[in-house]
Amino acid sequence: MSPSSAAGCWLLCLEIGDLERAQKTFRALLLQRPAPDAGLTKADIYTYLGETLSSQYDKHEAIGMLERALESDHRHARVAQLLAQLRV
Repeated sequence: MSPSSAAGCWLLCLEIGDLERAQKTFRALLLQRPAPDAGLTKADIYTYLGETLSSQYDKHEAIGMLERALESDHRHARVAQLLAQLRV
């Protein structure tokens, strides 16, 4: 599965409420190396996982994924905002 189709799958899974499938999709992507031109970075994948875990009320694991996203790309636009929301 390409990273861009995985992102589409994740969005669809969120819309229909299949959070387990959304999480599995991105965990599988972590095992791959996204190509530089794929449109999806490791930081994006960790961010999507963090959002999914947050939706599943797994705050501790969500924070861990978002911290990994920051390690991967400290300038990622969405991560700092999500972390601030979870750390409240």
